Amino acid sequence: MDLSAVGRAVLIAREGRRLEAYRDSVGVWTIGIGHTAAAGPPMPRAGLRIEAGEADAIFTRDVAAFVRTVAETVPEPLPQHAFDALVSLCFNIGPAAFRRSTVLRRLRAGDRAGAGEAILMWNRPAAIIPRRQGEFDQFRTPYETALPRARRSNAQPVAAPVERPSSPSGARPGWRAPVGLAARRPLNPSPPERIAAMTPIKVTHHKAFARSFARTMARVFLIRPVLPPLLLLGCCAPAHATPLPAVDAAALVLPWGDAVVALAQGLSALLTPVLVAAFAAVLARFGGPLRLLVTDALVDRLVRNATDYALNAVAGAVQGRRLTVSVGSAVIARAVQRALDQAPAWLIRAAGGREGVAEKVFRSLPLEAAATAGNTLEPALERALGQGSARETRRAV
Repeated sequence: MDLSAVGRAVLIAREGRRLEAYRDSVGVWTIGIGHTAAAGPPMPRAGLRIEAGEADAIFTRDVAAFVRTVAETVPEPLPQHAFDALVSLCFNIGPAAFRRSTVLRRLRAGDRAGAGEAILMWNRPAAIIPRRQGEFDQFRTPYETALPRARRSNAQPVAAPVERPSSPSGARPGWRAPVGLAARRPLNPSPPERIAAMTPIKVTHHKAFARSFARTMARVFLIRPVLPPLLLLGCCAPAHATPLPAVDAAALVLPWGDAVVALAQGLSALLTPVLVAAFAAVLARFGGPLRLLVTDALVDRLVRNATDYALNAVAGAVQGRRLTVSVGSAVIARAVQRALDQAPAWLIRAAGGREGVAEKVFRSLPLEAAATAGNTLEPALERALGQGSARETRRAV
């Protein structure tokens, strides 16, 4: 599944669009449409400004990762409105926290109603409660019944995106509808009709990727390299036969063995560069998406392993219980140190650097209500930075 146009509009309304960096409700530096350092470059910081088009492009790139997380983890096909609500929740709490959430656990148990109620459990800080209520309503209410609100406290729902006119299936570019056909279309469709027209049935991202990959592999490995040699073999096979000597029929020997060996060597010399080039073409076409999928999975695993290690290493930290500000800060610092010690430099850069790792750990921890980025995350970063410098000094000595 993918995020619908209505879900995208509602998520943008919840996050807001701010072109200058600011601190969100928990003190994390944010810019554009909910973009933080945990999602990758650009790194929000004081004084940073971006353009409106750049903010939309960053949001499109960021939200794709959260859509993929929800699509890969939910156990069953969900209605579009429920899927969009889960993407909104995942975008706010992060992929790692979503994978460990009660929402996902209840969905896997078949309790969809309980999963919707579990959305309301993510109620810290208190300013986030109206958004959670809006996501809860969006999860339960089909778009045909009512359009969602960014927050339950809002007086009006989010306006549905304007439908773009499209030509019928199979029509050539530049096709225009006949005047009579255009006149028969309703000028002011009702909300259900508008929603139905706005969310056409389409092939999912994963199915489209699989079909494209299968077509490319068939074209590269079957049609192009195999068909020409077969035609060549059919046309030229008699040329490989050695003239038969005039001997007695009882002692006749056909030297096809040498011909087969020569043919195999020729085909090997022909196919080897073709297969190498085909493999390089496949990597060039699909290497980017595959690399992104693998990198995201490795980053999530790095954060999860570092967090588990820190929870076991810091005194007073208990798995599954809420952590105080001081204990939570110590856990974040220890997790960052663990990640820097164990992970390669390129994986740390993919996670957003030291700050990105710390923010991901911060968002995944069950912290008390008083915990903010100012009193928990920033002291942990300072502690990790100081201990990292001391460790490098000891190594140099």
